[in-house]
Amino acid sequence: MVIEVARFMGEQHMYTPGERVTVALSGGADSVCLFHLLRQMEDMSLSAVHVHHGIRETADRDEAFVRELCRSYGVPLVVHHVDVPGEAAARGLGLEETARLKRYEVFESLDTDHVALAHHMRDQAETMLLNLCRGSGMTGLAGMPQVRGRYIRPLLETEPGKIRTWLRNNDFAWVEDETNQDSSYRRNFIRHEVLPLLEQNVNPQAVRHMVSAASLLQEDLAVLEQLAEQLLREARADDGLSISKLEAAPEALRRRALRRFLESLGLDSDLSGVHYQQLEKLCGDPSGHRIDLPHGIRLERSYDTLRIWRKPAETEDFVIPEVPWHGRFDRFALELDVSFVENVKFDGFSENQYTKTFDYDTIKNTLVVRSRRPGDYLMMAGGHKTLKAYMIDEKIPRHMRDQIPLLADGDHILWVIGHRMSDGCKLSEHTKHAVQVSVNNFGTNEKEK
Repeated sequence: MVIEVARFMGEQHMYTPGERVTVALSGGADSVCLFHLLRQMEDMSLSAVHVHHGIRETADRDEAFVRELCRSYGVPLVVHHVDVPGEAAARGLGLEETARLKRYEVFESLDTDHVALAHHMRDQAETMLLNLCRGSGMTGLAGMPQVRGRYIRPLLETEPGKIRTWLRNNDFAWVEDETNQDSSYRRNFIRHEVLPLLEQNVNPQAVRHMVSAASLLQEDLAVLEQLAEQLLREARADDGLSISKLEAAPEALRRRALRRFLESLGLDSDLSGVHYQQLEKLCGDPSGHRIDLPHGIRLERSYDTLRIWRKPAETEDFVIPEVPWHGRFDRFALELDVSFVENVKFDGFSENQYTKTFDYDTIKNTLVVRSRRPGDYLMMAGGHKTLKAYMIDEKIPRHMRDQIPLLADGDHILWVIGHRMSDGCKLSEHTKHAVQVSVNNFGTNEKEK
């Protein structure tokens, strides 16, 4: 069996000699079998990780067993305690799903080259049926891959009966998780009720055929993913995706390209089928339509481009505490010089796009630099004009509006920096005190004068 598993790992390119492999060791038969198989492969640096879920009364027993097993063979072990019941209640998820999420959080934190998981042939069949019942597409029906990133599954084509026979023949002990017999869990129901019926009444080799089908689907899936990645590269624009190039592709490729696009934003695990439907619909909507996604991300159709922008995190106002003053605001890559003007003359100042002079006596509050907010306005043509209306009239793209720094006095926007200033703070023949604000390094490394 050592030779068979080593051959399978080599065929699937699961690791390179000398790399660090950490086996996820629960203490059950499958993970103990994998532990003993891997420790006999001398061309890897083996360690183990055990996750104590805090669910079962026998969890402490399992931890003690794993500790003694690793100690007896000199294999380094890391143990993590997680509160699955508490997390499940907080997240509104079931124990199964929460335990899986917490395990992978632990695995992601490990300093290792590979994490070896003990999923076997029947686990693969169970996963395929679960995903089929959930309405999954090809990705779900392809089951668990042999290799995904640094996760490897050396036993994925091994029968569980063979695992236990090998353990008994070699006098290797393990512990039993009593919840594995509880068919109230969905996976256990498929394991103990559904798969046996398929083998008895449809085909005795049903599980093996399902695993073979998963391998074929994974091969097809790999080709589709390559084509989707190529489509995504061709469709990328400076600040989004070309919709015409997406729509020219078959729907299956377009759907995969959009999914990969969202994965690149770190969103895939937070999206539901509704989000993907909204995104596909957005590609056919008129210009100006948009959808909001988790984590403050918004997608908008702007003519032929699917644009992306992120809502900035809530930040405090950058307060200009006194005049004169000099400071830098990293959020905008913005540097300001603020100074009083002596010998005020109504029309005697040279100004440009990044230097403006204000009637200091019209300023009622503390000067701040910030992003736009509801209620912001400028004084124009003798009256108020909302900042939103001004930006629409100036055809400033919606996805850029939160990125423009504003010099503000309360809700009164004195200066849309890089654009225009408010009429309500301009110099006049009545001005007695003036202040000049000059912006440096605005969008460039060279000083603007």
